[in-house]
Amino acid sequence: MNLSKSYSNNILIYLFFYFTLIIGFLLNEESAGGAKYDYNYHLGIVDFFLTDTIYALKNYSDVVAYHSPIFYVF
Repeated sequence: MNLSKSYSNNILIYLFFYFTLIIGFLLNEESAGGAKYDYNYHLGIVDFFLTDTIYALKNYSDVVAYHSPIFYVF
């Protein structure tokens, strides 16, 4: 009896968190805060590498990046 009560409580907690994620998605809430900024920042550096990879590796110090160039190449 005690095991099933704990199990039902766990299911209710998981359902509550699941529904809060769905509600946040429907309300267009950005839960991470800076994820959109980070994505756009890294996308610009990836474009820099895609145009001319050899030039980008030689002049990597011109780009203000927080990660190594290996991160952007992969």
